[in-house]
Amino acid sequence: MFTLQRPIASVSVVQIGPTVVPPIIAGPAVDTGGYKYDDKSIYVFSPYCFDAGNQNILFTYTAGWQTPGMGGPVTLPQSLQQAVIEAVADRYKRRDYIGVASRSIAGEAITYIQKDLPTSAASVINSFKRVDIPLQ
Repeated sequence: MFTLQRPIASVSVVQIGPTVVPPIIAGPAVDTGGYKYDDKSIYVFSPYCFDAGNQNILFTYTAGWQTPGMGGPVTLPQSLQQAVIEAVADRYKRRDYIGVASRSIAGEAITYIQKDLPTSAASVINSFKRVDIPLQ
């Protein structure tokens, strides 16, 4: 099962109907059944199986990146950290003229910035967007 929020940091409960599925303890044996997870999905192994019906599966998990200052190891990608630093620096640099790219005093011409983020930061941030594909 794919989760809505990523990356998955931990899973505390997997339940199918009334049945609680145990985690698979590290090791090569998968035949005992249970669940494992990676950063995008939760996998359920036999003898557990999904029952027919709607809304009968429960996952309780923690997802997201650990950012600087939260305590613990930082998991936020370095490229994303740098993009945020560049965006904040750009906004700070233009703090007195937010949205203004250039000004001419005598001719009174003002050119406005047409983008929210610096190009370098926007391209990095866009690469981390999740694209949802509607089900048909």
